[in-house]
Amino acid sequence: MAKKKKEKEPIKITHVMADGSVRDSIEGYVIPGNDKFKVIYQILAGVKVV
Repeated sequence: MAKKKKEKEPIKITHVMADGSVRDSIEGYVIPGNDKFKVIYQILAGVKVV
């Protein structure tokens, strides 16, 4: 008998903002520029989601 593959559950990301509000999406939210995090933003911009 063939084994059934267990389906992966989708990943859910919750964004907690500095003011304490919680968002499911940050679509349309402008992230302010910051030299401290510039490299992190550049790395994340190059990450491909599979």
